[in-house]
Amino acid sequence: MRSLIYLFFICISWSSYSQKVNIQEIESKLKSKSKPDSNYVNLLNQAGDYYYDQQNHTKALEYYKQALQNAQKLNFKNGIVRSHSNMASAYRFMGEYNSSIENHKKAIDISLARNDETQLAKSYINLGNVYRNTADFTEAISCYLKALE
Repeated sequence: MRSLIYLFFICISWSSYSQKVNIQEIESKLKSKSKPDSNYVNLLNQAGDYYYDQQNHTKALEYYKQALQNAQKLNFKNGIVRSHSNMASAYRFMGEYNSSIENHKKAIDISLARNDETQLAKSYINLGNVYRNTADFTEAISCYLKALE
């Protein structure tokens, strides 16, 4: 039994170390970029994802907002949609439902214009989840049905 507990703590330590190395690697790559490009935007979103997974939604939002600004400057549509979706998720978990809804709708508008059915379905499902959190079940069901179209 004691060796199982010991093994458990070793696994947790490795997991924690792996995550620290990952964010350090991402931040190092961000610093080494001389000019923002689509990879830079993706790295910013990845850094935001790291902090989101750590339940640090405020820090995640900082990275997502930077990703959005850079994606917009580059007219990098995938980056714009991903940043809006990421921001919407962070706002949802912070209880800022209006901001979440606004960002999901922006992701939906861009996905519609690009005929990106996969992202569109994901965005409608996520928007439905926000409406479900606000107990607006009629809107939630409407979004879920749109995701199926």
